[in-house]
Amino acid sequence: MNERHVIKYTLKKNNLDNGLYVAKPVDLMTMSWENLLKQMQNNTALHKDDMNLAFRRCFTELASALSRGYIVETPLGIFRPTLKGTIYPDTVVFKPRYKYNDHKIDVNFKLNSEILDYIRHNAQVIKKADRSIPSPVIHRMKDAGSDKKQLSVSDILEIKGEHLKFDIQALDEGVFFIDSKGNSFRSAYYSCNTPKKVQAKVPEISPGEYHVKIVSRQGKGILTDDISRDIINIICVSS
Repeated sequence: MNERHVIKYTLKKNNLDNGLYVAKPVDLMTMSWENLLKQMQNNTALHKDDMNLAFRRCFTELASALSRGYIVETPLGIFRPTLKGTIYPDTVVFKPRYKYNDHKIDVNFKLNSEILDYIRHNAQVIKKADRSIPSPVIHRMKDAGSDKKQLSVSDILEIKGEHLKFDIQALDEGVFFIDSKGNSFRSAYYSCNTPKKVQAKVPEISPGEYHVKIVSRQGKGILTDDISRDIINIICVSS
C-alpha cells in the first residue's frame, strides 16, 4: 500500500467520558493550486494556464452571484450565502461592515454527492503506528545555511524534530523528497544525523514542490516515518 495514497488517523477519546474513541485524521499533506492544475493538465488536452484563467473568472462570477443573493449550483457542490450574528432590538439594522458587532456574511458549501461518494469509495484509511514505538516527528525545515524558503539541487535541507536519527547505510531509511505524483527521491548525503536534527543534501530532482518524508527503523526493527505538512520548493537543478 502506497502511504502517499492513504488517510492516516489516530484515536482520541470523545468528550463524553464514556470509553468511546473517535478517529482523527493526521499527517494530512497540502497540494497547491499550481500542482492541482499540473495534475489536470497531465490528464487533459488543456494547458494549466488556460485552466487557471478560466477558474479565476469562474471564482469572480461565483463571488459576484453570492454577493447578489444567489444560491449557486456547481459541479463541486452548492454555495449558499448566510448571515450570522445577533440583533437586538429588532429595529437594529444588520451591518456586517461595522466593527463593533458580531454581524457577519458567510457562505455555506455542500459538496456534490458524486465527489463525496468517490472519496468514500476510493480512500484507503489506516491507523497511524502507536506512538509507544518512537517514530520521527518533523517540527521545522529550512535551508541549512540560511532561512530561505526555496532550495536548489545540492543545497542542504535542515530538519529539526524528534526521533529523527536513522541508519544512513540502509536504503529504506533516510530523507525522501516526494513530488505531487507520489514519486520518492532519497537523499544520498547527510552532513548531520542526530535524534533532533538531520541535514540532507537535496538530490537531483526536477524543479517543483515536494513534501519531505523521513524514515527510521525504531523499536523492534519497525520502519517508522513522518511526512512534512509544509512544502519545500525546489527552484532549479544543479549546473
